[in-house]
Amino acid sequence: MDSGVSRMMPVCMAALTTIMGMIPLLQDGFFVAMAVTIMFGLGFAMVLTLVFVPVLYATFFKIPYQESTAQGKRQRQKCRREGVKVGG
Repeated sequence: MDSGVSRMMPVCMAALTTIMGMIPLLQDGFFVAMAVTIMFGLGFAMVLTLVFVPVLYATFFKIPYQESTAQGKRQRQKCRREGVKVGG
């Protein structure tokens, strides 16, 4: 799950630059079908890979939601001060 978060920005940037690079081909009658297919296919695959698959994976394997690192660290420190046992 962590790898999905760390790779989201580079994958989005690569996909979006490719999609924007296809925009000039929309004006050419010969390449318009190819450009539209590539643009929507890449956009759909990006959303499918970065959003749908991780959500499906987390749901299927019942992976619990984790707070951000800073929030979780503060919460663990608070629990330790209060003497509450922290799992994990």
